Amino acid sequence: MVVHGTIEATLRTDEPRDLTQVAGTVIYSLRPDAPVVSGPLATLTPANPKASVRGSVSVSRCDGHARGETKKPYAFLVWLAPPGGEETALNPVVDETARAAFQGVCPL
Repeated sequence: MVVHGTIEATLRTDEPRDLTQVAGTVIYSLRPDAPVVSGPLATLTPANPKASVRGSVSVSRCDGHARGETKKPYAFLVWLAPPGGEETALNPVVDETARAAFQGVCPL
């Protein structure tokens, strides 16, 4: 099973940021829907502070050991950077609606 949705990004600084990449967890794979040949997945600027990146979540590993041992099943990563600058990884907020949808991919 695959769940399709969006990563919603909001700029919270006065400086532009590029959303450069995304990554899943031990349990779930996270991939952007559109392959990116070069450049960022999205660019956030003070004039355009919001962006949506379409993506999909599928199972990465859903065996009993992985489910039992994972401490942060929803700790996805997104990397942001000033244009051309050093990337910083952060964990996006995963709401209850998304968590419920992910249960269809791999029940925890």
